[in-house]
Amino acid sequence: MKNKLIFLGVAIAIVCVGVFVNRDSSHEVIKIGVVAPLTGPGSAFGNSLVKAIELAQRDLGGTKYRYEVVIEDDATNPATSASAAQKMIQIDGVKAIISATSGSGNAIAPIAEASKVPLICIACADKRIGTGKYSYTSSVQVEDEAKVFVDHAVKNGAKTVGVLSQNHPGINAVADAVKAEAISRNIPVVYEERFDGNNRDFKTIIKKAAAANADIYFLQAFPPALDIVGKELAALGVKNVAGGAGAFTIAAEPTLFEGKWYTEALADADFTERFSKEFPDVRFNIRTGPYGYDAFNMLVQGLDKDADMAAYLAGIDTFDGKVGQYKTDGNWFRSTPGVWMVKDGKFVVISQD
Repeated sequence: MKNKLIFLGVAIAIVCVGVFVNRDSSHEVIKIGVVAPLTGPGSAFGNSLVKAIELAQRDLGGTKYRYEVVIEDDATNPATSASAAQKMIQIDGVKAIISATSGSGNAIAPIAEASKVPLICIACADKRIGTGKYSYTSSVQVEDEAKVFVDHAVKNGAKTVGVLSQNHPGINAVADAVKAEAISRNIPVVYEERFDGNNRDFKTIIKKAAAANADIYFLQAFPPALDIVGKELAALGVKNVAGGAGAFTIAAEPTLFEGKWYTEALADADFTERFSKEFPDVRFNIRTGPYGYDAFNMLVQGLDKDADMAAYLAGIDTFDGKVGQYKTDGNWFRSTPGVWMVKDGKFVVISQD
């Protein structure tokens, strides 16, 4: 259902997808907001996030309050993310927000801080998001992922690295970490290109990259740019490509990256299987699905105790969830990455070291 919302003098379109409600109507209601890209280039992130939170809401039992989930589609547009968060806080009265991607997190964090509403940003690689009392990120830490990326590249004989990635806050954070890790290990970065996500022709960029003759190229982007690059890499015969941060899992056509490896979190197998059975038409995304499930439960545990949420979140040292045990690092709920591969069009773990 689409509603036109005029907010703070600016007309924006926000898609209100729905509200999940606990069956028990005898308890006072607490609302948790979810700002997610259900359309646009990050939709693979957003749809998996929302469905996983639906599972978490279904699994609640014996809570003091009744929890409703208010969902807004930001279409991977930070301006819409900010407007959605303002609407959720000032009109819907949410007591916490879960969002996805660094662009969204950067837009919402100042609003969350000013309103003293806790935010957990999923799939956020940009550490600037988690700098206040109420704003947190929950993902694999970019430095951990970079180490795994370079380790696996070296294991497979790489002595030089190239970077071919979209200019985006979250992607830049991962690419910067890969560069820093390579340089710290005396592995030269022989090529670098941060391209505009609106580009639709990458032949010149790819030819320049190929001429640099890197042993491995770090690739990351949002679709449609990601899929276009994948097709043009294949057409130009560039095969030595790998990704970070679940790079190929959001491609419209993952088979474009058949045989390519990438770094990603390690999710609970039972949860992955359950999600796929419950939602066969939604592609499971490890970057958001299990993290959303865990973030919802983390917030509910604090809200159900009437806790001071700033103190509650700051007091979490570890948390056992669907991607294993999180360890808190400042405002970052940090989990462990592994190496995956696109195999027969599916995503499979090839290393958990």
